Formats: sequence, C-alpha cells, structure tokens
Amino acid sequence: MTPLIILIPLVLVRWSRWLAIVQQKEYRIDRLSGYLKSREGKKELLRITPKLADFTREGFKRPRPTARIIFIWLISSLPVICFLWSLPALDLATAFVLGIIGYVFLPILIFLSVTPSYLISEAMTMFVLHKAKMLVDKNHPKVVGITGSYGKTSTKLLLAHVLGGKYKVFTTPRSFNQRYSVARSVLENYRGQELMVMEYAAYKTDEIKELAHYIKPTLAVITGLTNQHLSTFGNINDIIRAKSELVIALEDKSEVFYNGRDAGALKIAEVGKAIKPVDYAAVKDLRASLSNDGKLTLEWKSHKLRTKLVGMHYLGAVEAAITLGLYLGLSEREIVAGLTSFEPGENFVRTRELKNGALLLDDGRTANQVGFRAAIDLLGALQADLRRQNTLMIFAGIIDLGDESTQTHRELASYAKDIINEVLYVGTDGLREFRDVFGKRLIANDAEVIKRLKNIDRNTIVLLEGYIPQKYETYLQ
Repeated sequence: MTPLIILIPLVLVRWSRWLAIVQQKEYRIDRLSGYLKSREGKKELLRITPKLADFTREGFKRPRPTARIIFIWLISSLPVICFLWSLPALDLATAFVLGIIGYVFLPILIFLSVTPSYLISEAMTMFVLHKAKMLVDKNHPKVVGITGSYGKTSTKLLLAHVLGGKYKVFTTPRSFNQRYSVARSVLENYRGQELMVMEYAAYKTDEIKELAHYIKPTLAVITGLTNQHLSTFGNINDIIRAKSELVIALEDKSEVFYNGRDAGALKIAEVGKAIKPVDYAAVKDLRASLSNDGKLTLEWKSHKLRTKLVGMHYLGAVEAAITLGLYLGLSEREIVAGLTSFEPGENFVRTRELKNGALLLDDGRTANQVGFRAAIDLLGALQADLRRQNTLMIFAGIIDLGDESTQTHRELASYAKDIINEVLYVGTDGLREFRDVFGKRLIANDAEVIKRLKNIDRNTIVLLEGYIPQKYETYLQ
C-alpha cells in the first residue's frame, strides 16, 4: 500500500486547488468551461505533478469554507470513499492504476459534483429573490440600477455615499451584483430606505433581465463597455444586449444616464430603446487634476475640493454622482460634502508605502482593459511627480477574454511598455504576448519572481494589477 500512501498528499493538493478554482469561477459551468479553454485552464488541467510550493502555507491553494464548497467536496468524495471501501478486494497493481486514473480525472469529478449544487443553489436563489421582491415592493423605493463592463462598483459606492447626504440609502456591499448575493443582501440589510443603489451584472443574456424582474430599477446608469467575459458571452453584441436589459426593464425609458466618454455606453442605451438618454459625463464647469500623491482634485463651479480617490479614472464615478445628485434634488453643498468625505475601500485603487520604502499602487483587485490603461497612466504620473526611477508591475493577465485574449493582451503590453520598466508575470493568459513585448524585462519563473520581490528598493513604484496569488502578497508588506 506504500504507493497509494504516496498519492494521498498529491490528491489533497489537486483536490483543494480545483475546489478553489470552482469557487473562484462562482460555481458556474459556463465560466469553468471558458476557463478550461484558456491557456491558464489548460495548463492547470495538465498540472499533474504539484510543486514544492503547493505544500507550503503561502502556496497551498484552497477554497473558503462555505456551505456550498463543503457540499461539493462531499459529493466529489463519494467515488473516493467507494474506491477506499473496495481496496481490500483489489490487488496492489489494480488499486494503484485506479488511484492514478482517479487522480488525473479528479477535476472532472469535481465539475460533475457542481451540478447537484447548482440545482440546489437555483432553488435557494429563486426563494430569496421572491422574498426580496416582496420586501422591496412593499416599500416602493426608487431603485438606481447600474450596469456596464467596468466601474460599476466604484460608481455604486460613491453614488450611494453622496446621495446619503439627503436620503436614506441602501446599497449592496463590495461588488455584490449577482442574483443570490443581491437578494440575500436585500433581505439581511434593507430596512425600507427610500433609495436603493444597485449593481446589475451578467455573464450572459437574460441574467440582468431576471434580476430586474425581481428588483425593478427606476432609473439606469451605464458606465461603459469592454470585451469583458467574452468566454461566456461569445461576442460583443451579446454583451451590449445583456447590459441593455437594465434599460428595457425601466417603466420610464427617459431615466437613463450614460458615460459619454464611452461610445459603448450610448450603444447600450440605444439598444435598450432609451428616450433621450443623459450624458452624465457632460458636467458643466468641472475641471479635474491629480495631486502629487495621485488624489483626484476637482474644481466645480465655485467649489475647490480634494477627494480621497486615487486616479483620474474615477472622474466618471464623480461625474455620475454630481449628475445624479442634482437630478435627485441634492444641493451643490451636499454633493461636495459627499465627494470629499467618501472613504475608498478595498474595491478602489489605493497607495501605501511598503516596509522597504517602495510605493505600492494597488489597483483594487480588478482587471479589465479600461482599468489597466488607467493604472498605467496613473503610474506614469506618479513616477514623474515623485521622481522614482523604477516601475515594476505584478500582473496575472486578464481571464475570460475568449478569442480576444491574444489581441487584447498584445495591446495592453504595448500600452505599458514605455512606462513599466519590469514585469513580474504570475499568470498564464497573456504571458506570451507580454513576453514578446517586454523580452528580458519580464520575469515569469516563480522562484525568480519571489527573489525579485524580496529585493524591491525604495526607489521603486510597484503596480499590483488585478488578482494575484496570495503567496506573492506576503512580500508586499
């Protein structure tokens, strides 16, 4: 039985990693399917032999212990239990071969175990959606619905804060924007507030339509359009149709506000049959600039104010807050007070100094094309203002881009090449394209990445772009 005992730690590592991946993809078969078609997914599926780092505290990839992931683990355990139960009747060679086959195909077993959890989850989602609808319909709040490919969460949180200067406002925390998370948040925290500010997100058509049926929007805010989640949508036109479902759900199609800097936002409004949509970016007498530490500074009419938002790309959220604030009856003073008192949380770009004196620019744990370019622009501005010579980016690539992955990553690499001195690439998707552009200025080997992180000096600005494995964040304290 010694060969089988050797397999046990390998099985546990592989099992844990794939459970974490299933959780990361929100237990969705369509997202898992898209992941398996990506370079990263294929590489992970063929990652038969674990690395030594997988057995360390930092490198051991594991899911958060939720009821759903425990259920999936239990379902996927059943064949393993049957195998162990039958061991006494098997000879060693047969048992070892079956063990190897089970180890190799363990991800497939976990995927199959997602299906029963999906059925239970759908039933629970319908139940909480129905209860949330009853609660909202009872109180008749004005519901501000926000959709788009990027900027939803930052716009939602800033807008809710500003509107809170006049109204009692409910909003969902962090980036809660899917059916179950929205409905559960409403049931747990909605107390009859007169305004609700909500995100409506989707990975395919009809999802926003369904959420809007249960929590009906009163007016719509459209932030913009990119080719995000093409692996589930398939094409950009389906993304436009999906986002337009929020506009279609409105009773009054004239209450639509869109980001005029993004032609895709207007396209979404038009496909939704909006009547004279309002460009919220067209705020009169508004001028914006960045302070030396990257904070967004504004001059609006007679007001001069310094926000705590880091980066020019939050100007769109500010403009939405101003336009919607005026539309809903806030005074200029109330809007200014809200903009200056807002405290950005973990979903926002933040800066902090590391123990080694380097400046970390943390891009809010998001990764999309618009945010990437904005972060590069901000990094260039900070480098000039702070006179730090070195710029280093830690990046894992952007997932769910489908057939557009190669072209998108090539464009992003070209955009960053003149600002970024060095790239630590900790993902798979986009690695080839970034390596073609950056050459020897790119490090992808795990050991060399860690070595470089240990030797960052105070003359460096580090851009943390998107999600990266937890083990690397240990060196960014």
